[in-house]
Amino acid sequence: MERHGKLLILVLLALGLAIGAWFVFAPPSQTGATETNTPAEVVPETATQQASTPQAAPSETSSIARREVEAAATPDASDPDIDAAMAKLIGRVVEFDGKPAPTRLVRLFRVDPQVLFRPEFSLLGEPIADLDGAMAGETTTGADGRFELPGVWPHSMYLVKADVGGTNPTIKFASRTPSPGATCDLGDIVLKNGAVVTGRVVDESGDPIVGALVRAADLPAIMTQFVPVELFEPEGFVIGGQAREAMVVEMPSWVRKYWDNLPLPTATTDADGKFKITGIEPGLNMVAATKAGLVAAVQKGVKLDPGQVRELGKLVLREGETATGRVVDRAGKPVAGAEVIVGPKLPGIPVTLTRPAVVSDAQGKFELPGQANGEVIAAVRRGKGDRWVISEPQSVQKDLVLTLPSRHTLTLQLLSEPGLALASTKLRLVAASSEETQALPVMAALGFAREVPLGERTTKLPDGRMQIRDLDAGVYMVIASAAGHANAQEKLELTADRELQVRLPAESGFDVTVLNGRGAGVRNVSVYVESKRSGPDEMPFHAGRTDGAGKLRVRVPPGEGANVQAQHPRYGTVSADVTLPANAPVVLTFQDPGSIRGVITDGGKPPTPGKFTVSVRRPWGQVRGPIGAMPILGVIELDGKFAFDGLQPGEWHVEVIKSLDAIGSFSSLTQMMMMSWTGEQLPEQDVVVTVGGTTSVQLDLGAPRVVDGPSARISGTAFVDGRPAEGMVVHGWSRQRVSGTVDGSGRFDLGQVPEGNIWLQLTDARNNELGPGAGSLWQKSIDVKGGVDQTLTIELVTGSMAGAVVSHDGKPAANVQVQATGQAEDRVNRSARTFTDGSGRFEFKRIPAGKYTLTARSEDTGRGSTTVTVATGVRTDSVHLQLARTYRIKGNVDMSRLKFKDDEQAWVWLSFAATNGSNEHQGGTNVDRKTGAFELDGVLTGPHRVHVHFNGDGDWQHEAILEVTGDMQGVKIIPTKVEPPPQAPPKK
Repeated sequence: MERHGKLLILVLLALGLAIGAWFVFAPPSQTGATETNTPAEVVPETATQQASTPQAAPSETSSIARREVEAAATPDASDPDIDAAMAKLIGRVVEFDGKPAPTRLVRLFRVDPQVLFRPEFSLLGEPIADLDGAMAGETTTGADGRFELPGVWPHSMYLVKADVGGTNPTIKFASRTPSPGATCDLGDIVLKNGAVVTGRVVDESGDPIVGALVRAADLPAIMTQFVPVELFEPEGFVIGGQAREAMVVEMPSWVRKYWDNLPLPTATTDADGKFKITGIEPGLNMVAATKAGLVAAVQKGVKLDPGQVRELGKLVLREGETATGRVVDRAGKPVAGAEVIVGPKLPGIPVTLTRPAVVSDAQGKFELPGQANGEVIAAVRRGKGDRWVISEPQSVQKDLVLTLPSRHTLTLQLLSEPGLALASTKLRLVAASSEETQALPVMAALGFAREVPLGERTTKLPDGRMQIRDLDAGVYMVIASAAGHANAQEKLELTADRELQVRLPAESGFDVTVLNGRGAGVRNVSVYVESKRSGPDEMPFHAGRTDGAGKLRVRVPPGEGANVQAQHPRYGTVSADVTLPANAPVVLTFQDPGSIRGVITDGGKPPTPGKFTVSVRRPWGQVRGPIGAMPILGVIELDGKFAFDGLQPGEWHVEVIKSLDAIGSFSSLTQMMMMSWTGEQLPEQDVVVTVGGTTSVQLDLGAPRVVDGPSARISGTAFVDGRPAEGMVVHGWSRQRVSGTVDGSGRFDLGQVPEGNIWLQLTDARNNELGPGAGSLWQKSIDVKGGVDQTLTIELVTGSMAGAVVSHDGKPAANVQVQATGQAEDRVNRSARTFTDGSGRFEFKRIPAGKYTLTARSEDTGRGSTTVTVATGVRTDSVHLQLARTYRIKGNVDMSRLKFKDDEQAWVWLSFAATNGSNEHQGGTNVDRKTGAFELDGVLTGPHRVHVHFNGDGDWQHEAILEVTGDMQGVKIIPTKVEPPPQAPPKK
């Protein structure tokens, strides 16, 4: 799942606050919370037993009217076992003053990877039109404010939105995870005492604007500083990445559904341009007015108290600049009917938000009004499903000339592995916008990337080949399948008419049998599989559900193995690694679930009510299933007790976390994320759940950390500019994360730390909006030896520096990353980063005194560096950086010279370092392991040493120094092993 983390994050972002669950529970060094494996048992077919499914009474039906929403993993037919395992969520909605809130609509959202997967979903099937399982149900509160939501999938995490469509819609994480068959009381959901803002939207002449959209959100400052979030539209596009890796993401239809459920209070202006927004989260908010064809008006830092009514006055929408240009073909002739999108180049991040596309006229001309002044990025395509062509950034005041690529014909033949022609084939063609094509078919399946329509442009030739006409030049992914064969994927770079043969391997697979602890088959078990091979098929897929005997036939692409995971609401999750080919059924066994019972104390007393929550999950270090499972939450009762039921036997990790009750907005979600990265380490313990048994746990918030194996205590003092670094946090990353807050006297204590190397950082959480380490003032790696305690002394003196970056032609360089690296006065290495503003200015407000190398780089404007000395208490304000032009290197590596340890897992990476005395690292790039092709942007002129890294032995370099004189193509890299210098004979 790690390889698909970016894709899943993209999907979860579309679900809004759902992403918070991943950040709250996943440690910074881990990705993809997934489930623990159990050993697989492969037995002869005769050893499996027929199913004997115990009967259970159907779950109670709620008396409250409720719209049923089918969950993605719920079987089509009723199953008594599953019906009995469904849980019920109950609770009460109250006003901010504690009074019951009757007749309020309550909507439930499921936050679980299962909602992304459908049974027997194929990359060759239709794109997902809706994430049905994410919307888990809704109901209306009674006269007493109470609600019931039956039919809830157990051991999943949920978001509850109360007062949907009302004046104070409020989102809350479900503080308890329902157990199988249980009724889970969420307690009171207190509606916020929302603020109200009023105002008027006008144009530059003061005339009212009718139908403008006005939204308010308590977004973190880092988002509003770098990203014009007000420009995002579910019907719009996102241009992501840089240079050759850039791609256009088109929002699928289901994004609108979940976007409308985000906590974004919204209003539309009336005939007088007036608006009134209710239900705004108290605190600092951004208020933005938008309308197509005009530049958005944004007010940031609007401070609102609970229940406050505030008049904002006028929000002025300006005409701004109009992006104009024309679309032409390779011969310079105008192209009519092409789709064009344009958006601003953003500072520091390779993301451009655009509004819906416009269409070029008969002369190929287009206009997109309402653009802000500055640089823009445009993209064009001939029509729906055709590939996008992305422009280089340029001033919005210049006419954009967008050139469509030449068109070619692909003649395709699908063959079996022995070379025989195939009939009844299925074909899918996805246009790629980067060298990295691995995730593109998956994105297309989820609706984020449109496949090329093949109907009218495809002709079947008499010899069985397919001829696909009018394909724009570029990179494509061909995905093909046929009866009795596994899917085949082929990356294709089309620069001229071309013929291609794609060979489909024979279908392979194995039988899965899922049993309960008594040896009976379990029906309707959802089976997920992840193949162990490179390529798009690495994404997990839902192989289907077991039949009445607990059996399922799984089709997998060729490979060395697979990971199989079985999920059932009554039993939980088990998974196993499978070696292929598997000539006998793979048997997974659900044992009778067990329980965990425990108590939390704080110095011998129950903890403060509502301050903490308990979570259980499988340990991070174990091998886990393809899609895993969400953490399971439990509430700490007033006496400190907690309980978890329905857990599969095996190892579990129990930990105390900060309560999620405060999460109900973007700002509170950000604060929780920062707390999970920078807060104190809370008690945790690994336990073993036995078959049908109960495991007891006791955790004390004030107890010192217990470390298995050799350890030592790490403590010390931290002072910044002669004063205690009170409130700052010292973090440590090793086999486990540790942290300690600096007190008023400057002392901190990390407690017992496992033996080994640990990386430490002193972080100012107040400057930590960018994530862990962004506000770091000090870092150091130390070795910990068991029984040898260490006392550290951190003493920092700081200064500040600012300056400007200009391009190679002397113009201000906006949105350029500036990195400061070097050694401070305490001889500890430092690193900090920032971005230039629209005028090319940058600033480091506080940085440890010392000598630094400043490096500014941008793939679009070049790179440059200089040396700066920061003195204690002094502001250095005259730093000047001029960027030199950079170039692109394209070529091939002679792969025949490299001996890989594992051909199946072969990888090659090139890194370029200047040899003109600076030894500056110029960047690196992946190498196509099949063809040896590579491409690297951002290289300065001059001599370079090319290092070749791969999964083999030894130190390898290009056989000669590479002299870069400009853009270079056809560069041949000849890997040569660097032999160590001979050892001098020992003196006698």
